Amino acid sequence: AAESLAEQASVPELFTGPDGKLIALFVDASGQAQRGALGALVRGGDGKWLRAETNLRGADPNVVRLKDGSFRGYTKDRDGAIIVFSSRDGLEWERLGVAFQDERYRNSTDSDVFETPDGWVALVSLGPRMLRCTSSDGLKFTTDGTILELGGSVSDTVAVKGGWRTFF
Repeated sequence: AAESLAEQASVPELFTGPDGKLIALFVDASGQAQRGALGALVRGGDGKWLRAETNLRGADPNVVRLKDGSFRGYTKDRDGAIIVFSSRDGLEWERLGVAFQDERYRNSTDSDVFETPDGWVALVSLGPRMLRCTSSDGLKFTTDGTILELGGSVSDTVAVKGGWRTFF
């Protein structure tokens, strides 16, 4: 049976926390989250989802687990800026700075960030198109203006045998 986890919510990000429990972060318009913070749910050992507090701010969360077990979070701020955060537990975040901002792309949203053997890539939504950005460290991204017409936007990219698969 289907279960509704949150009402008045959008742009969910689901990932496994350091203790193996699933964490869901989302834009929360219900009024239950701290003002300006995202909503958070954690799946307990009994399978039930419980509301949790997070200080991650912004919209359109994207979380990447690093090799050392910590997390990077990317969220949308005003004027198309993408902000990068760091966390050990997936709920308490420290702002590291602006990962991407370019006056040419003030309407960018929904970053999809992943690390490749050649560096970091961020696919950023521009309406129905994607802007490709790159970084050597995942902290500061730039773009040469490459626009991808992949038939969708608001993506999530995962590693698969032999490369990457982008879902829309």
